[in-house]
Amino acid sequence: MAGGEEMQFTGISKYYNSYTKRGRLNWVLTTYGTCAVAYLYFRRRGAKKAAAAASEDTSGSSSSCEQLK
Repeated sequence: MAGGEEMQFTGISKYYNSYTKRGRLNWVLTTYGTCAVAYLYFRRRGAKKAAAAASEDTSGSSSSCEQLK
């Protein structure tokens, strides 16, 4: 860049680098995408655990309301 030289990247550094706007954009999009996938994974996993816990509660011989009476 300094002196008019253009850098030639090969391999993965062609797409993920800190020297070009496109390379920085790819890092940002990868980071956001990873965070979104992790969020959705844990949200879905939590829903499955809650559903399993709810089914265990209802499978008992008496409900919590009947126990209070």
